[in-house]
Amino acid sequence: MPNENEKTQSSVKSFLFREILSQDFKDWMDAKDHNGMHLIRRNEWISGCELLAQWNKECLKRSRFATTSNMFSKMIKKYANLRGIDFLTNKSNGQKYYALINDMNGSIL
Repeated sequence: MPNENEKTQSSVKSFLFREILSQDFKDWMDAKDHNGMHLIRRNEWISGCELLAQWNKECLKRSRFATTSNMFSKMIKKYANLRGIDFLTNKSNGQKYYALINDMNGSIL
């Protein structure tokens, strides 16, 4: 059983990892192309599996651990809340879909 010092070190490492990962995630979600459009599409349904695969590919480029689907969902919710945009989820045929809505009329393509 870990002693108190080991627990503290573990929780500090975990916190630092989440904070660093969080900044990388925000940068990735905020990235735009040369036309000023978000690379992660807004106002339309996006396959959760596809998006997770893209993020995990980015993690490999940055020498980071891959993210689980559960943690990824939490990260997107946190990101949407931080940016003040709506986050919707849907499930169809066992597949998760996400939508980040920042359009004033809230329409989804």
